[in-house]
Amino acid sequence: SVPLRLDGGAGAIDLYFEDDASFRAASFADALEASTAVAAILGADAALAAALDDDSADHRRSFMDREPARSRGKVWIAVGMVMARTSESSRDVLSRLRAYAYADTENGTLDSVAAALVAGTLEPDAILI
Repeated sequence: SVPLRLDGGAGAIDLYFEDDASFRAASFADALEASTAVAAILGADAALAAALDDDSADHRRSFMDREPARSRGKVWIAVGMVMARTSESSRDVLSRLRAYAYADTENGTLDSVAAALVAGTLEPDAILI
């Protein structure tokens, strides 16, 4: 995470890399430069600025409290669980989970496979076979 400074507020931005080499090649100065560029773009967006200034409860809710994040939270956790057992990227692990869900007649969806992993009724090693 890198600081994100906006007029009247602050936050953080997470940077993701395609591979380890790209991550190692980037400096903290590069990350701050990217953060500054994003802040400039966001600061120029009048609708976003108005939303950030809005004190209503709906606009102040955390991203994690909103439905898209809540519905995918278990998938993110499951990806992390499988990544902890492999050296694979999150992209590759997500592909594994999708493939497993496609082939699994009991669980059948990515969300249900993720829920089973998080609940402990499906072992992460089953995904790695």
